Amino acid sequence: MLIRAIFWRFRVSDTQCGCKVVSRAAVSAIVPRVRNTGWFFDTEMLLLARSSQMRVSELGVAWLDDRDSRVKVLTTMAEMALGLVRLRYVRERERERETEKDRLL
Repeated sequence: MLIRAIFWRFRVSDTQCGCKVVSRAAVSAIVPRVRNTGWFFDTEMLLLARSSQMRVSELGVAWLDDRDSRVKVLTTMAEMALGLVRLRYVRERERERETEKDRLL
């Protein structure tokens, strides 16, 4: 929900699903731009792909919850929130630079 609140056009319901199928061309174009190395990595990758006009699709999978998970939910949520805010700020700065560049041309 937080992702949709900040990036309201983004329509992926589960960014944390562990399976991502990505073309070599997309990896080459997107991964060098990803800054996060933690839990937010895949969400940032999906958001960058979408903002680059790449097709992002979802396919449902069966999921079994691991009761022995070591995920620290509050820490992970905080990292996600910070990553979203950072990415939103970066995108706004990129747009400002493009607008300034257009004005100079």
